[in-house]
This record gives sequence, structure tokens and C-alpha cells, in this order.
Amino acid sequence: AFLLASAVPCFSLPNLQLYIIGILELLCTLVFVAIHILYPLHKKWLEPYWDGICTCWSSADYTMTKELVINGFAVSIASTVAHFEWQILSFFAASAGVKEVSAWFLIGTIWEFAAALSIGLSAACQIRVAKHLGRGKPRKAKESALQSLRIVGGLTGIVASCLLIFRYPISTWFAKDETIVMLIYDTLPILMVGAVAEGFCYVGYYTVYAQGRFNIMTMTETFQCVAVTVPLASVMVFVWGVGVQGIASSLMIGYITSGTVLLSIVLTSDWDKIAREHQGAPIVEEKESL
Repeated sequence: AFLLASAVPCFSLPNLQLYIIGILELLCTLVFVAIHILYPLHKKWLEPYWDGICTCWSSADYTMTKELVINGFAVSIASTVAHFEWQILSFFAASAGVKEVSAWFLIGTIWEFAAALSIGLSAACQIRVAKHLGRGKPRKAKESALQSLRIVGGLTGIVASCLLIFRYPISTWFAKDETIVMLIYDTLPILMVGAVAEGFCYVGYYTVYAQGRFNIMTMTETFQCVAVTVPLASVMVFVWGVGVQGIASSLMIGYITSGTVLLSIVLTSDWDKIAREHQGAPIVEEKESL
């Protein structure tokens, strides 16, 4: 939707309105929702599961339902804390000034784009790790997690390098006001380091997710927000008057902190025990490609 909205003024709408961007976003969402529904139906991927979806109700299995609700509640808390953190940081940016809050939201767009690659690779890591743990192959699960760390580290390094090389052009793509352009320009090096830190953080986050250790994930997310990012950002803005760069630095430090904690947990995990928790059957290691 962002690319479409950017292309529209070049052809027919020189004064692009906000509601047009909203319509484009809605249309893109509907198209991708249709693809996600129609393609699996066309490939008949859901046929083995229709009986379970339509006739087997999980409410009959109270133990499974209870575990599902508890895990879902833990995951929802982590997601809520992450959104709460970003909204609080937006409030801090607004307190710094009108141009600062405009620059902050534009920086958030760039940051989100840079993080998309890390999120996708980390989600793939989660699927692979959960698959091997479910099959009782902890060694393969650990190797998948470590391999994902190497891949994410290399690719986020490339993304960070591109942000540094095209620092000024990227700043001018999103704004014409010189003050906002310079705010984005000065913040991009921080975003560059933050993108790398966030990539490792996501790998640890999704790996712990695949291990089924939802409470650890939620506590780490909450600690990052309440004890690191938000207090540090408040000091940066209201005490030192740093502004957008201070908020971005606080977020970067938060990602480094939570990433260090999560990766320490991943590297010191008892993978054999976790695999036994995922599957009661004996663990059998086989030669299988990642």
C-alpha cells in the first residue's frame, strides 16, 4: 500500500489525501486475505483438517483448552506491551515538538520496513525449530536456531549498510521540510544499529516462542518496556532534551537488552528436555537437512 500510495501522485493525484492511502491499504489487505484463503483451498491443503475444524471442538478437552487459553493470554500480554511501548514513545516524541513527532512516525515507517526481513526469517526459524522439537530432534532444532542467527546477522548487516549508504536520499523521500529531513538523517545511524539488534532480538524471541516458553517471552518483553526503554526515553526527552535521537537510542538499547537475554536463554537451553516436553516419545536423531 505504501508503494502504491507513493506511485499515485506521479500519475494522477498530485495532492494525495490521507483517506486515499487508507483505501489503498484496505484494498491491499483484502487482496492478500483473499490470496491466503483461496490459494490453500485451491491446493486442497485444508482437506485433511476440515473434520477437526468443523466437528471436533476443543472445549471437550478441558486440559488442552486451558493450556491454549493460558499460552494465548501470555502471548497477548507480550503483544500488548510492545504496542504500549511504541505509543508511549510516540507521546514522548510529541512532547518534544510537532516536527519531532512527524519525524518519529516517518522513522517508524523506515524502521518497520527494515525489520520486515528479520521478522520473516525469524518466523521461518520458529516453524523449523518447532517442527524439529515436535519430531523429537533437539539437535536439529538447535542447529536451525543457530543457522538463523547467522543468516539474520548477515542480512540485517546488509540492510544496515544500505541505510548508511543511502542515508540522505532516504531522508528526502519522506519529507520536504528541512528540519524533518535532518532529524531523519541524524537518526538513521541509530536506526542502522537498532535494525541489527532487533534482528537478533527477533530470532531469540521466535525461538523461545517455538520452545513453548511463553512466560519467559512475556517477562522479557515487559522488562524491556518497563525497566529499560520507557524510563531511558523519558530521561532522554524530559531531562536531557535529546528528542528523536534519544528515543531511537532508548529503543535500540531496549532491543539489545532483550536480545541479549533471549539469546542467552536460547544458547543455554536444555534442548533434550524441551523436546521431551513437546513430544513424549523417545528422542531419535536422524540425519536430515535443515
